[in-house]
Amino acid sequence: MILKGIEERRREVYRAEMAAQVYTMRPLATAHDAQAMIVDILKTRAWKKLSIVRRCKVAYVPQWDMESSCDWKDDNKIVGEMELTVGNLSEGTVSHELAHLAKGDNDNGHRFHFLRLQFAILDDNSMGAAETVLPHYAAELLSRNLITGREEWAKPYLKRWGEQMGRWASWLKPYLRD
Repeated sequence: MILKGIEERRREVYRAEMAAQVYTMRPLATAHDAQAMIVDILKTRAWKKLSIVRRCKVAYVPQWDMESSCDWKDDNKIVGEMELTVGNLSEGTVSHELAHLAKGDNDNGHRFHFLRLQFAILDDNSMGAAETVLPHYAAELLSRNLITGREEWAKPYLKRWGEQMGRWASWLKPYLRD
């Protein structure tokens, strides 16, 4: 059964990201590094197919007691704004926030479209993520009832996780059948 409550989904997605080390993946030295990463992603053909957002400004908030966030600076949702906090200055967090911006996940529900976009952004822009972090993340999402295991975008990562974990991933077998 897939989790439906927004707050519960949000909390479990964050826990899955922590367990798979998504949110700390590839720390960035400065907000300028995050801005450069975002500029590069927003220029890609893949991003232009995913979203109408064309610009995103990064602000660094040097605080530990708040979460990173994103929003739109205009009503047309063409210009985004991202706030990154201490401990969240990483490729994983930037990709997470961009997935929110891409299609307007404004209720913070972390639903299927958000997850699919987050995987696409990480896979396309973070070298090696498809072989390392994303298979573990997909397995964490499945084990927390955030995905069904039948999503076409998740199957390659779940299969890779099963191959990497061998007999320890036997619980995945029902989800890997075609």
